[in-house]
Amino acid sequence: DLSAALGCPGQLDSQIYLEALDHVVEAARDASVAAGILVGDVENVEGHLDRGFSFVGVASDSALLRRGATTAARGASRRN
Repeated sequence: DLSAALGCPGQLDSQIYLEALDHVVEAARDASVAAGILVGDVENVEGHLDRGFSFVGVASDSALLRRGATTAARGASRRN
């Protein structure tokens, strides 16, 4: 991912990462294309929209499946 490529893996609040995001948004605007990003959690959507991204995808399919399975398992275990 971008943070790893920049040498700050998983540090999504690092200055270098945030500056790179701004560069992506600016480059997309200059090219008249939409800037999009994938985030891991719904709590991160608004901040990226405020930063200038046109669209924000939330989680990956495997992460969504894992969350759903975990929720289902917790619900089932409470019934026993």
